[in-house]
Amino acid sequence: MATSTTIGFFPDSKGLATSLVMIASSVANYAVLSAAAYLTKVTGADAPRMIILMNIVITLIGVGLALIVKHGGRSTRTSAASGVES
Repeated sequence: MATSTTIGFFPDSKGLATSLVMIASSVANYAVLSAAAYLTKVTGADAPRMIILMNIVITLIGVGLALIVKHGGRSTRTSAASGVES
């Protein structure tokens, strides 16, 4: 889903869009694993609870960003259909 959305932003550069998504995914995986390791080191016995809370926060941020992208895509299609340029 992220790849197809990004390709929508770069229709002439599908390879670039795919590369950007894969790089972002790799960086995010590394960052989350590093943050989980740090939480485990710092919080000790409370680490599982803190990691679950971190996952909840990341999920809420993702849902919020998805809603923003969805709303932005809707207004772009509406403007293009009516002939109005932004």
